[in-house]
Amino acid sequence: MRFGWIVYALSLPAVAINKILIASDMSWSLWAGGFLYLLWTAYGFTVEYLKKLEWRDPIRWPIFIPYVLLYLATVMFYWFLLALIYKPL
Repeated sequence: MRFGWIVYALSLPAVAINKILIASDMSWSLWAGGFLYLLWTAYGFTVEYLKKLEWRDPIRWPIFIPYVLLYLATVMFYWFLLALIYKPL
């Protein structure tokens, strides 16, 4: 909780880079991860810092499932880019 806001704040530069990629007519696969990161940030920041909901112990499934799915979608879109660059990555 002390430093988690930093991870959420990093979505702002990611969105700025995404806007540059969109303006440069880059493929959607290059910028989709950044916007998923922003969605995950909005959800996580709202749950953890604005509403201050305790959802990890015990696990509150209605909060946990969207949180994890958004996180995994974000990570996978960043990893997919590596596959586009070089398959063994």
